[in-house]
Amino acid sequence: MDVNNVSSENRDIPDGMAETLEEFLKATKTNAEESITKLIEIAQSANAVNLFVALFANMALGPAEHISEMTHGDVPAKLELFAYHIFPFFGVGGENTITPWHTQHCWEALDKVFFSRMFDTYSKHRSGSTEQIDSLLMSLRSQAEVVRGSAYPEQTSEEIVAVQGKFDNWFAQQCGIAPTRAVDLMWAIMKALEYDANNFMGEVYKSGQVLGELWKTAKKKPLHKRSASEQHLLNICADKKTAEMFGFVKRLNELAPSKLPVSFSSLKYFDPALSEKEWTALCGLIGLTEEKRQNMRDPVEVRQTPLFVLHDNRVLLADISNALDCLWERFEKIARNDQNFYNKRYQRRKADWLEDKVIECLKQIFPAEHIYRKLSYPDPDKPDGSTAELDFAVFWPPFIVLIEVKAKQFRIESQLGDIGRLRSDVKANIDDAFEQAKRARRYIDATETPEFIEIETGKKLRFEKLGIRRTYLLTISQHHLSGIVNHFDELKGMGLFKDGEYPLSICIADLETISKFCNGPDVLLHFIERRIKIQQERLEVMADELNFFGTYLSCRLQAEQLWKKDGQTVDSIWIAGGSEQFDKLMEYRRGERKEAPTIELMVPSEIKEILTELRRRDDPAARWIAFSLLDMSDVALNSISQILREVRAATLTPNMFRSVTHQDGETSISIVASLDLPPDMLRARTRIRALIEKYRRKVLKSIGIGIMITDGTKPFDCSVWAEGPWEYNEQMEKCLRDEPPLAPLAGQKLPGRNDPCICGSKKKFKKCCLPRIEST
Repeated sequence: MDVNNVSSENRDIPDGMAETLEEFLKATKTNAEESITKLIEIAQSANAVNLFVALFANMALGPAEHISEMTHGDVPAKLELFAYHIFPFFGVGGENTITPWHTQHCWEALDKVFFSRMFDTYSKHRSGSTEQIDSLLMSLRSQAEVVRGSAYPEQTSEEIVAVQGKFDNWFAQQCGIAPTRAVDLMWAIMKALEYDANNFMGEVYKSGQVLGELWKTAKKKPLHKRSASEQHLLNICADKKTAEMFGFVKRLNELAPSKLPVSFSSLKYFDPALSEKEWTALCGLIGLTEEKRQNMRDPVEVRQTPLFVLHDNRVLLADISNALDCLWERFEKIARNDQNFYNKRYQRRKADWLEDKVIECLKQIFPAEHIYRKLSYPDPDKPDGSTAELDFAVFWPPFIVLIEVKAKQFRIESQLGDIGRLRSDVKANIDDAFEQAKRARRYIDATETPEFIEIETGKKLRFEKLGIRRTYLLTISQHHLSGIVNHFDELKGMGLFKDGEYPLSICIADLETISKFCNGPDVLLHFIERRIKIQQERLEVMADELNFFGTYLSCRLQAEQLWKKDGQTVDSIWIAGGSEQFDKLMEYRRGERKEAPTIELMVPSEIKEILTELRRRDDPAARWIAFSLLDMSDVALNSISQILREVRAATLTPNMFRSVTHQDGETSISIVASLDLPPDMLRARTRIRALIEKYRRKVLKSIGIGIMITDGTKPFDCSVWAEGPWEYNEQMEKCLRDEPPLAPLAGQKLPGRNDPCICGSKKKFKKCCLPRIEST
């Protein structure tokens, strides 16, 4: 997991720097124009089709364990950019043999063009108009230029088959191929590409090794004994490694054009057999053809046609995730052409599937009896007795989660800067849902004993408002929203989120992944808490939801480990690498990786044991304690773990209690241990200790954990929790006066006389526990 902090005291660019930046932008643009000219020259001198396939192979092929989002995340976008510039030269002619210099020069030129586009967009985002909405549009545009795939391809495949595949016959009549068949064909193309590549890559690697050995042999020979070819090899390759790479690329360029692209005739294992009509239909839906390219005016348009169709009807596919997204969008557009079908059948199926998927995810985390669907409740905004509806509620006291779900589009035009579509899409997917969830919260706030009723079953959700510690609002969209959830503040300029409050908004694919790695409800609830807090920070965040969650598992999104690290002043952060563990898991499931990654919440083993035991207890106090532990700093959790180890290893006195307290901010946690006293006495003592430490330390929250040392069946016997503002209490003062002096832990150094007392009372040591310690 990598966390990159980018700090800035002032976003305004000084005049001198502005001139430098303007010069840099001008130079970058000039380099890009020269690079495009270079690409065109190469495309005219070499066979453009062979050149495209060769560079495709150079950029896209490689073992899964060596490819990551960080190293290869921009490859699909770069190949689209290359396709935009080279497709017009298909069939022009040129040399069939593609040399390593051809692909090297193309790759270098392509990098410059790509960098120019990215920097131009990013520079406008950082230093252009001060209007927030302009900043948002530039941010979305830059993401649309690079990021491909809104979910794992397996997830998008399931969605297409479950929703659009429900109407296979209807779609087949409309466009020549059914959604289910289209998905199967997409996977077949991808697997054929992998199979063909694996068949010839061994020869490619061998060619590299052979040339490396030839270079090594030639290097050892005296100059007068080298052949002309050996000297030429030494002239063009500085070392053995370079020679190996040269041999690798040379053979790859020779083999890829004929062996890599997939043809209709090569796909034989379909039942029923694949028809040319289906092949042509798929190419028509999402294929980039020479004819389609002629009608394009901007390279970003190629992202809608990620299946590269060569002049002989063979195809290449670089990114199946994006291809499946485009396939969904094409079928969606076809469905919209028939408003009767779209409104009465298709939309209903989309909504039902999404709601069923939400239930499936929630059941991965919460027991079914705590999940409520399609609820009715009195509308707090209408005094005439009208009712309102809520899609889902999860009641896990002392928590309640109010959930609204929307199966709306987030159109590519919105991502590319169409402000009208952007506003309507965000409103349809998030803002409307959030307003509905807030209405349910208003009802709870205005009612002592709120009551919701499941419309279909009559099942009631009724609870005492005073028993709720946290109420969370969650909106779930059908598709990924391209980072828009990190820019809610900018959307106020469009008349959205006017009150400055924002939900946690998540797409169903991300929720599905997250739900599989929440060890318990407390993890999801605490993740929601931390995510919403990040949105409330005056901080620009660049991260998608899986990067957020992966980072949460690593450090629970602690500010001290991200944007407040080492006392830095940071106004923006980029969180990257958190999702790689989920990528590796998918690769393992596909058979592309030998070992599955370990994905779990990173906390000390002693804390993990306590959390597991707390989850077993059907008790609101236990859930709140688990949540509170997750909210503590790493320093506090490590200290508590150390205390637990020491207490369990210590030699306890029979018929006595041993207690140790640690304070973390406004929370104290007391460990009380016994060797042989009855459990009821341990429980009473643990409760008393928690209350005393809360009063002594004047903290908001106090937790007590009682351990029976001789009981090896569970990590602790009892837990108690006390919370509330501090108030003077004469009885508690007496308890403090009657308290025996605190004994320091083994090896613990006593504080100085004028230092804060060891007990945490914030009094000076000499005026608190020192006299009692000296008197014993």
